[in-house]
Amino acid sequence: MSTDADVVIVGAGAAGIAAARRLAASGLSAMVLEATARVGGRAWTCDVAGLHLDLGCGWLHSADRNPWTRIAEAAGFTIDRRTPAWGRQYLDLGFSQAEQAAATQAFTNWRRRMVETPPASDCAADALEPDGEWNHYLQAMSGFLMGAGLERISVADYFAYDSASTGYNLAGASWLRLAYRSQPASPHRLAPLDPGRVD
Repeated sequence: MSTDADVVIVGAGAAGIAAARRLAASGLSAMVLEATARVGGRAWTCDVAGLHLDLGCGWLHSADRNPWTRIAEAAGFTIDRRTPAWGRQYLDLGFSQAEQAAATQAFTNWRRRMVETPPASDCAADALEPDGEWNHYLQAMSGFLMGAGLERISVADYFAYDSASTGYNLAGASWLRLAYRSQPASPHRLAPLDPGRVD
């Protein structure tokens, strides 16, 4: 395989594929290096009993200005424009209304601490209440919203993410298939990356 390319992109997630698309449109060649056996990054769709199950990203954040909305529609994917049900617990199973209110208040308090008394470390986990009853919930929410635990997120990055949001988020389907179909035809190559061999 030739290793000549105008630009080398590390990672075949949404940003890497978007960069390859933009470079291909400009006429530059690109090589996309990916350490896993698939493209898509956090977009990971599995087939379960003939149905598509998104294990990674499952929505278009700020869909009104997210370029992936247009890309998905152009590729023939269905975009679910109904209001997402994320704020409702199905039948309150295992999570009572009182617990939901307490968890929401813990999230609000954690966010307020980051605004009013941000930790000197800039680490979002350091704004957790010591031994707080809802810390595991907040960690789970961080994984859902940010794709990482609070120990790996800075306060500055959290608020940058928050301020970038338009609040208009849409569900879709088969994000991994979209990632595959969104790779530019040329000039680009997908090459395996051995993370143990990167200097």
